[in-house]
Amino acid sequence: MPEGSKQVTLAKNESRKLLEETLNDTGIKIQDLSGGDEKLILSTGFDVRRKPTPVGKLERIEKVVAKPGPSRGSLEISWDVIPNAYLYEVKYTESPVTPDSKWEHTSNTKRKIEIDGLTRGQAYVIQVAAAGSDPGRVWSDEIISYVM
Repeated sequence: MPEGSKQVTLAKNESRKLLEETLNDTGIKIQDLSGGDEKLILSTGFDVRRKPTPVGKLERIEKVVAKPGPSRGSLEISWDVIPNAYLYEVKYTESPVTPDSKWEHTSNTKRKIEIDGLTRGQAYVIQVAAAGSDPGRVWSDEIISYVM
């Protein structure tokens, strides 16, 4: 087979996958047999799994952008990724905000979301927060967007 051909690449990828699976299985067996004894694990040539550490409250999302969604009465909201976030919470309400405003909440694991069923011609106030293991949320600054 010529060097760099599709067959060579396929064979290499299959070999890599098999090696990774074998090493993963071996690592799991070592973890089980060692009972978590770090000295014993290190003697096998494997690294000790890093102990998890609490992250605390996640940072504030700085760049929230809202633009008209693909359908009438919708908004597409996006933001920057926050490290260690496992999901993002989005809250929105009609503008202007009053003490009687009813905030709608939704969440997503991705860095953008589409919200449908909004009133055309209405302005909405939107905030986003990253969610991690800490129950606290640091909400972004409010942005205002009009629905088309």
